[in-house]
Amino acid sequence: MAPWHPAERQGGREGGFHRRLVFTLFLVGIPLVGLILLLAWAFSGSTNSSKQNWARAALIWAVIVIMLAAAFGGGGAALVAGRLSRLA
Repeated sequence: MAPWHPAERQGGREGGFHRRLVFTLFLVGIPLVGLILLLAWAFSGSTNSSKQNWARAALIWAVIVIMLAAAFGGGGAALVAGRLSRLA
């Protein structure tokens, strides 16, 4: 049976993959730094194509989450404001 992992197929080990992944996720988790890095990785020509695609997908998800938070937050604020205006 052929090995499923590409590093096993080549007979070597890719030792730094997990460290790079954890470090990348750590950097992206820092609020302003993460946004800047995602933009740089998504639109830079010198970035690895898999990291570039991942950064683009992460930016798309960030935009979706921000839009949903704004919609639900705005709706909740309008609901609270309506309730408070009835009390006065």
